[in-house]
Amino acid sequence: MTSTMTIGDFSRATRLSAKALRHYHRLGLLEPAEVDTFTGYRSYSVEQVADAQLIRHFRSLEMPLDVISQVLSAEESVRSELIGAHLQRMEQRLAETRDAVTALRSLLASGSPAAAVERRVVDATPALVVRDVIDLTDLGEWFTAAQIELDRAVESSGLEPTGALGGLWSTELIRDEAGDVALFRPIAAVDHVVAMGRVEYEVLPATVLAVATHSGSDATIGQVYAELGAHVAQYEVSLDGPIRETYLAGVPGGEGVTEIGWPVRA
Repeated sequence: MTSTMTIGDFSRATRLSAKALRHYHRLGLLEPAEVDTFTGYRSYSVEQVADAQLIRHFRSLEMPLDVISQVLSAEESVRSELIGAHLQRMEQRLAETRDAVTALRSLLASGSPAAAVERRVVDATPALVVRDVIDLTDLGEWFTAAQIELDRAVESSGLEPTGALGGLWSTELIRDEAGDVALFRPIAAVDHVVAMGRVEYEVLPATVLAVATHSGSDATIGQVYAELGAHVAQYEVSLDGPIRETYLAGVPGGEGVTEIGWPVRA
């Protein structure tokens, strides 16, 4: 005979409120072993305590209820994959939170040195380029795919890179959350290069840039952008061209060294 527990005893044993248990019942996530047809009182089996504990722990890790449902009904191997994927997302969020805290502390710190800004004339630049129009939310995924395409194109063509990987980001990308983007790899000038998928040969036009350098994680790059924008507003005439980022070291989006070039009047 299966032992049952009242909702009160089950709540005390699992540390889940009656309100939460009723909610999980409505969702089909944790259905009571019995429901009295006259009173509506719910009772649970002792065997359900283990599932209730899992649900409570998963919710403490902010696992969505639909994913919890999949985990509880999945085979052991699939269950491990689902849990592992969620833990990986949590670790990524934790890293992002730590970076955001570091950035905020840096912003609030008194006496923090302002980013040094230099005026730089950039000559016309032969390059292999991937261009697109994307939503801002897709930038990270797009960047990774475009970088892989550029690396493959450089390797397969035998062309010699002459500079670091760079990106061109339109004003609309931030202002409107969608806009033109480009990723490029400078190469020695050639007469002609056959397009390789999305990768094409271009000569990027000469430009004049106000340049500041960011060192650190992606969470702190916003401060350098702010200081560079303020400098341009005070001492330069801003032009409506794309921001040019040059990735001197590290991985974009992580720890690294990035030059940020703001187009200004010559």
